[in-house]
Amino acid sequence: MWIYGRRDYTISVMGANIYPEDLEQCLYAEPELARMTRSFCLSVVETPGSGVRPCFLFEVESELSEALRVRFAERMLTRLVAMNADFREAFHEYPDTVTPEIRLHAVGEGPFASDSGKIKQTRLLNRV
Repeated sequence: MWIYGRRDYTISVMGANIYPEDLEQCLYAEPELARMTRSFCLSVVETPGSGVRPCFLFEVESELSEALRVRFAERMLTRLVAMNADFREAFHEYPDTVTPEIRLHAVGEGPFASDSGKIKQTRLLNRV
């Protein structure tokens, strides 16, 4: 059995720790994306060959499209590389491994379905 992640809701990939607060800062630095985002959470996903990569999931109040997913992917990666020194180093060494997978969900769907009526939202998924 392999357990990924840490007790403090951090995900760790190739020595880079990514905190929910990191993703929150990246998101809020992009006002257009922040306005349409209702919630987000972090996870790791398994890749072929039993590797792992970070996965960022966003609950958005906008029409879902591949163009929107790409915009989230580009902006979150750029911001995370700029602000997180551990991630920046890991990205320069292993860009294919640490580039986050981005998944967008409509309000109340996917992993956000159970957030309805909760005051405190889930920021880390056990598995995707």
